[in-house]
Order: sequence, then C-alpha cells, then structure tokens
Amino acid sequence: MQENIPIAVLVISGTLLFIMLVGIIITSLLFYQKAQNRHNVHVKELENNYQKELLKAQLEVKEQTLTYISQEIHDNIGQILSLAKLQLSQLQKRRDPIPDEKFIFLKELILKAIGDLRNLSKEMNSDFIVRKSFSELLQQEASRLEQLGKHKIITKIEKPNIVLAPSIQLIAYRIIQEIVNNIIKHAKATIIQFHCSSNSQGILVIVKDNGIGYDMSETSQETGLGMLNLHKRAKAINATIAFNSEKGHGTSVELLINRELKYESE
Repeated sequence: MQENIPIAVLVISGTLLFIMLVGIIITSLLFYQKAQNRHNVHVKELENNYQKELLKAQLEVKEQTLTYISQEIHDNIGQILSLAKLQLSQLQKRRDPIPDEKFIFLKELILKAIGDLRNLSKEMNSDFIVRKSFSELLQQEASRLEQLGKHKIITKIEKPNIVLAPSIQLIAYRIIQEIVNNIIKHAKATIIQFHCSSNSQGILVIVKDNGIGYDMSETSQETGLGMLNLHKRAKAINATIAFNSEKGHGTSVELLINRELKYESE
C-alpha cells in the first residue's frame, strides 16, 4: 500500500504539471492573440491615416494646379492674346502694304499662346504627377518659382531619374510644395535652394532659404509654423523631416525618404 503512495503522488504531480503547462500555453496564446489584435488595429490605423493624407494631398495638389493654371492664363496667355489682338487692330487701320515681319510676329505670338495652352492642358490631368519622376517634379517646382521672378533659384539634383511609388511620390511632392509655400509666406527670402541626393539611408531632399529664420529654442519642431502637418505627412510615408534655422541666417529643411520604400534611381 505504501509503495502505491509515491505512484499516486507522481500521477497527481504529473496531472497538475500538465494542467499548468496547458494553462501557460492557453495564457500565452491569449496574450499573443491580444498583441496581434493590437498590432492589426495599429496597422489599420496607419493605413487609414495614410489614405487620409493621400486624399488630402491629392486635393491640395489639384487646387494648387488650378490656381497655377488660372494665373498662367491671366498673366501669360492672356497678355499674349491681348498683344495679338492689339497687333490685329493696328494692322486693320493700315492703308499701306503690311510688312511681312508684322505677320511673322503675329504668327509667333499665336503659336506661343497655343503652345502654352497645350502645356497647361497636360498639367490639368491629375495624373501628371505620377507620370513624372520625382526629380522632374523637383525641377518643375524650381522652374515654377523661377517664373514668378521673386526669388533666385538654385537647383542641384544629383540623381536625375528618381522614381518613387506613385502614392509616396504624391505626398512627398506635396511636402516640398508646403515647405516652399512656408518660405514664400514667412521667410522674406531672396534665394531658395533645392538639393536632392541619394545615400545609404535613402533619398535626401534639402530645401534652404536665406530668409529671416527663427530661434529654434523658442519653436517646437512638432508644433510651430505648420511643422506638425509636415511631420504627419512625412510619417505617413515612413519618411523623416528635420528643420534647422537661426535668426537672420535662413532655414534648412531636410526630407529623408527611407531606402526601403520602393523606388528606382539611376
């Protein structure tokens, strides 16, 4: 009888140990399931935020494109056609033979207006951003600023064929536009510089100005001067953005688009 006691103890101990192991396994599975659920919720939240930022960027780019087209029609094409109309009126009043160079000049004016309208019609297509390389978009933004004639523009693009995933490219382009708009509105700058390069971490875009700058100790990078929105957009595409400024010495903004994002660079 006494020999059976250790066997009973072993059976009971083994049973308890088995129950404990089962409990540990079940508890671990429950914890894993909860962690997985939290991860899925977080991923879904990131996806939703990304889609919101993407839609917002699309709407803003369309609005800015329409504003640009409106200005071009009024300031450029409108003036060309007005000049052509004036030339026609003057030709109608002439009684002597009209010199050939007058017709040539008038023809050139009309051809220029047609060419400008053709270029604008291409830009009205909202897909023009994703059809271009990121490098071309930077150059386009620099050219747009140069045409305004209010700033000296310096551009250095080391990689001429950087192509980002379309949705990533759209948000990145909008970030650059927003940086430029902040410079125009607040910096009182006369020079704007664009520098784009590739390094081991990814694509680095630097936008610098020689404006009034600001004291970084008095302004949070997370909240001041519209920076919060820029940080949110950079985070949405897994990029980082950093500001460097000093009163009286301008501002530099660095956007780093991480290398793990799909892009082609030649």
